[in-house]
Amino acid sequence: MINLKKIAILKPHSPFFFSYLIRFFRLFLSFKLWNFLLYGVLLILVLWMSYALGNIVIYEGEIIPRDIMAIKTVEIVDVKATEELKNNLLMNMMPVYRIDEKRVKEGKGEYGRFFEELGKIRLTPANTITLEIKDGFCRTWKITPRVFGWMISASNDHYENVKNIFLTTMDQFLTEPIREGKLEEKIFEANAEIERMDLSIEEIRVLDILITRFFRPNAVIDVIQTEIQHSRMLREIEPVKRLIQKGQVLLKKGNVATSNDIEALQAIGMASEEYEFSLFLSLAIIILFIIVFEFFYIRKFASEIYEKNSQLLIRILTVVGIISLNAISLRFSWYMTLLSAIPLVLYPLLGRNLALCESLIIMPLLIWGERADFLRMFYIYVNLFLPLFFLDRTIKRRDLIQAGFWVAMVNVILSF
Repeated sequence: MINLKKIAILKPHSPFFFSYLIRFFRLFLSFKLWNFLLYGVLLILVLWMSYALGNIVIYEGEIIPRDIMAIKTVEIVDVKATEELKNNLLMNMMPVYRIDEKRVKEGKGEYGRFFEELGKIRLTPANTITLEIKDGFCRTWKITPRVFGWMISASNDHYENVKNIFLTTMDQFLTEPIREGKLEEKIFEANAEIERMDLSIEEIRVLDILITRFFRPNAVIDVIQTEIQHSRMLREIEPVKRLIQKGQVLLKKGNVATSNDIEALQAIGMASEEYEFSLFLSLAIIILFIIVFEFFYIRKFASEIYEKNSQLLIRILTVVGIISLNAISLRFSWYMTLLSAIPLVLYPLLGRNLALCESLIIMPLLIWGERADFLRMFYIYVNLFLPLFFLDRTIKRRDLIQAGFWVAMVNVILSF
């Protein structure tokens, strides 16, 4: 059985539902909705391109265009300081030395021939040792005539004692590496040890001369062990770290970007595709909320403009065009701002309410895009809102000139 009462209840509501649906589709297909969407898209593009809200594209050696602050607190490795630490330690670290058996063998062969020739001369009768033989031996082995004379004339016991002490001392000291810079120190140690022995002055003097004459460096750098030591030392070095606080100025405007600066940006994720995407998404969401706010604001406080597509289009061209020109002027100087042109142009064309609305929605975007500090925030605020205080409902050319003059004077004062 048909429920007539239910049909009677549905009939009055059905036309209302369809009429609401039709109005929605009309709004969706109208220029008004697409006007606001177009405005949002253009704001995203202009702010993204003008103020580089995405990836901080800075290369080593370039001039930093603005102050860049850290987005989070993080401890990073200071690569440059760590490398400097490693280089300093490597420069100051002594290489590993080893005994060069070839040099030891050559040294022993040299003073072995010395004693062999000296022994032959000792076997020669003293009256047959001419001055020529004496001078030739001294020049060849670079010893003094007095030492030569003592070693020729000394008894066998004294001679063998001095010879054995010399050979023992040489064998003792040649068992450890002796490098060039330590040669004098080792000669001094050997002579000091000889002087502590129970020997005559002449024997000590002869041994001092022989030690000084035949001592040679016997050390060479052990490349393999040196590399092992270097590697072990580098592994044990703790990297130099530095703490970056959130909000800290990483890169100062006007400075030249260094490799250390680029590494710091990469370490905190400010030079990555993820950071670029997050900033773009944040910008898009903020502009979406701003556009929705503007939509309801214009419908309520500037309904006469909402009904005129041409005036909505003028608003887009004015705001987007001035922001673009302002971005170009900021490349020359941060104080060459053109933001005051937004209210000065919109007020006489579209009224106070719309000029106020555009200043309200543009201000947070500019502050975020510029990463503005308090002074810059105030600078942006003055340029967007001060002209509204100097203009009356009935606008004349003189009023625009006067408002522009006072805004310019305030900007000059703020610049100083």
